[in-house]
Amino acid sequence: MDVDEMHGSDDERNESSDEEEEDADLSSLELLPNGRRDMQHAAVNMVVEMRSYPGMTRVGVRRAMCGAELVMKVNNLSLQEDVSEYLNMTGRLNDPRAQRLLSKFSGVNPFKGLKSDNGQRSGIKKYYHFIEPETIFINERMDQRLVGEGAYGLVPVPNTYQYASVIEFLKMLARKNNVMDYMRTRRPSDNGMMEGFTDGDEFLEHALFQEYPDAFQLCLYGDGVDPARRGGPKSGIHEIYNFSISVLNLPPALFYSSESIFPLAMANANDCKGTFAAVLGRFVEELLQLEDGVRVFVNGGFMTIRATLVAVKGDAKAVHEILGFLSCSARHFCPLCMISRDQLHRGQIVIGPIRTPAATDHYLQRIQENPAVATECGLRYRTCLHDSRYFRAENNATFDLMHDGPEGIIMMVIRLCLKQFVCVDNEFQVEELNQRIFAFDYGRQNSRDKPTPNFSYQSLETADTTHSQVMNAGQTMVLFRALPFLLDSIGQNGIAEDNDYLQYLLLLLRIFEIACAPRLPRNVIPYLRRLLETFRVTWYNLFPNVHPINKFHHLMHLPDNILRKGPQRAYWCFKEEGKNCPLRRHVVICNNFKNPQKTAMEQAQIHVSKFWGTHNDTVQYARKFVKSRDVTVAMSPARLHLVTLGFEDGDKIRVCDAVTVWSFVYRVGEFLLYSKASENGNGLPRFAKILSIVCPNYSEHTWFAVEPWETIGLVERFNSYSIAMRENPPTHLIDLKDLPIHPPLKQEVDGSSFIEMTEDSLRANFPSINFGQRKECLKVINNILLSKEKFLFSSNNQQIVLDEIFDAALIKVMSPKELSVFLQDKCRGVLPETIVFLLNEEVDGESFLEFTDNSLLSNFPDLSCEQRLSILKVIANASYEHQTDSPTFQNVNVSQNSPEDDLGCGILQGFVDGEGYLRAVTDDTRDKIDVAPCFSASFLKKRKKDSKATSKKPKFNSEDVLWFKLNEALEP
Repeated sequence: MDVDEMHGSDDERNESSDEEEEDADLSSLELLPNGRRDMQHAAVNMVVEMRSYPGMTRVGVRRAMCGAELVMKVNNLSLQEDVSEYLNMTGRLNDPRAQRLLSKFSGVNPFKGLKSDNGQRSGIKKYYHFIEPETIFINERMDQRLVGEGAYGLVPVPNTYQYASVIEFLKMLARKNNVMDYMRTRRPSDNGMMEGFTDGDEFLEHALFQEYPDAFQLCLYGDGVDPARRGGPKSGIHEIYNFSISVLNLPPALFYSSESIFPLAMANANDCKGTFAAVLGRFVEELLQLEDGVRVFVNGGFMTIRATLVAVKGDAKAVHEILGFLSCSARHFCPLCMISRDQLHRGQIVIGPIRTPAATDHYLQRIQENPAVATECGLRYRTCLHDSRYFRAENNATFDLMHDGPEGIIMMVIRLCLKQFVCVDNEFQVEELNQRIFAFDYGRQNSRDKPTPNFSYQSLETADTTHSQVMNAGQTMVLFRALPFLLDSIGQNGIAEDNDYLQYLLLLLRIFEIACAPRLPRNVIPYLRRLLETFRVTWYNLFPNVHPINKFHHLMHLPDNILRKGPQRAYWCFKEEGKNCPLRRHVVICNNFKNPQKTAMEQAQIHVSKFWGTHNDTVQYARKFVKSRDVTVAMSPARLHLVTLGFEDGDKIRVCDAVTVWSFVYRVGEFLLYSKASENGNGLPRFAKILSIVCPNYSEHTWFAVEPWETIGLVERFNSYSIAMRENPPTHLIDLKDLPIHPPLKQEVDGSSFIEMTEDSLRANFPSINFGQRKECLKVINNILLSKEKFLFSSNNQQIVLDEIFDAALIKVMSPKELSVFLQDKCRGVLPETIVFLLNEEVDGESFLEFTDNSLLSNFPDLSCEQRLSILKVIANASYEHQTDSPTFQNVNVSQNSPEDDLGCGILQGFVDGEGYLRAVTDDTRDKIDVAPCFSASFLKKRKKDSKATSKKPKFNSEDVLWFKLNEALEP
């Protein structure tokens, strides 16, 4: 189960990236008749890039253009002076052609006319197919407005909503040849594999698709977005109801990206109460036109586009409201069957009588005569979507796996099982679980969705009645996937592998592995039915006093829903929910609460134009390269394959450390799935390690030089595959387009490779690791290499507690956070930005004291000379002035000697050699001590006279404390 779509938009994901990204945007600019790039297109492209970003206001865009215009003027003046000086030296300054050339430096202003909103919209329409949102009137309301000088009064104010034409959006898609070629050739699979709605039974029975199989398959999404959430009394007043459309029969790489979401309508939530007819009326009108066929002119010719609505998705509340059902708390809560809540709680039946169009129409007729009939059937009103010739609410066989899974049954089961482990069986302490959650390596792909370690004994005790935890859906999915690893060997004895509650968690995990798959065979459906039946029956045995929730019943419809509409992953709401975050953020930043839907819709449409509205007749793969560079073919791991493709050893090819494609980030050293289980004879997937990423001259190809690994098998305990490195593995060259839809897996480093690493190899192989993390790795490696030495102090001894003294030894033991506080409080010469920089790089006190000017330059080239000098000044002022020749040590438990055995002196047990390493005093090393050792860097074992002496704390003066941190000392 991968969780690649649990994040926000790509802009949100890349905002916090610390890697240098490179874009190939020059090729996207149009050419003028003289063969040069259009500068005004570049300026409009700059406007589109900024305005499509949710964190940018229109005022910010204008100021950025003013700054860019000033930089351009200064650059042109400088070039004009240089060219004038050259022409004057050559005697050509008065030549008419030279004067025309010089005039071009001052006459070029690509930002002319783009500083106003109307000018920006005109420019975007010229170079992009921009769909300008339409303001549609609903009704009027009375609101307070300024009606005179300092006087307010009630005046009629129009209620409107923003609508973007779905026909115009489909025309955008029709202009993309690679999209239309895929849709024209896409037919139901003949090998039993299901990849989308086209492979479901409903497609084969659908009247429109039987005649026009390449018609657009539309899916409607609706949900409320409150930009003033947690805003006190204003919460809910400005809530926006956001509707969007996705096309199910797009190419998979496009469909599973966040760019496949088209904003349809945005309205105030108060205007969406009732039947939604006022807001969805325009969409239904266009839908009827599309079902008949709309003739459009695209790419120099006429064509007819057709489409119909096949599904409505969202959370349960939104779907019930849009489709005309009663709320989720109704007795007949299921929109697909007539099961009652009482039957669900008693576990009498799995699925109730299936709803049919005839029964729905009958009940709706009765509801018009007597509204009380609504409680008998769970219906409230006739939805306006029934005006469509092909869509019926009772056939909407989709349940959102995001809201039903991580925000529903998954977290509920996790909490119930943890309650049994912690509160009933006392298998482990909840603090230990939180520590494991915090320390677990979730991989780079899930770094934004690390679970929050916030479980407590008190909260688990209420798991029977409180089913939620303070985590978002992405965090819950990551926690759910990692839970078998987190529970492995936990506590004193660990959880037995045959534990009923652990097996129940693994059972649910297997169910969601199938449910969330983007592609699965039909013959897996009987297996899924058995898993679900086992899950249902086991629930009433393990949790007899806990009533199952609605989402528990929704899972029982999974097999039938998959058979009817294809894999249910296509209908989960991770992408749409991720789009809601930028929408809310843009409204808040623009501070427009008079008409927030207008502000949000315009920004969303500009973002759509940026991707789909270009004049190119194909959709380019939106790629971003990290640290790209040119190397020779002879130096590439895939040399033989490149030579086969026509390259020569001396040719230059473009390689990079990472590439971002459709929200997937592939990095050198990570693993990828390059062959699915269904494609292999042994039924196991195949994985390979990325050795190099080749992007030849920014072409449409992205190649991976990979090293295949052997798949050992599936480990049931962890529900994960075990892999091993092959002997003398070959190197394959794989095109990105040929890979399955699956995110890359985290980097793997074995023990032998780890201890062989140096600072240079860490920096080269793991460029994303910052300075502090590299130092920590090197410390661990150094301790491993010295692990043959035995230590004097046991691991349970307490550390020495000393007073705070400002000297080098104090700085040496500081953590990165303590160091930043120290520099802020004590060192006024260090700039705040320098302190923040060191904290972000996780520089601790020991590493800080080791800095030299050369090491600062090599590790932190971005630091200015002034910042480096301020750091070196602090290091130069630090000293060990508080050390004494009589160090004080914490007492340790040693074997007791009789009073007559006490020699009254200390015996030298260890020393620090000239290289700075701690050495034990043995027969081999004793000869190396040619001078009296410095006691401040040595360790003494004092013989004690009696047991009382071992418990006394030594008396010492805090002014004479030797500052050093000692965890372990060597034993001879």
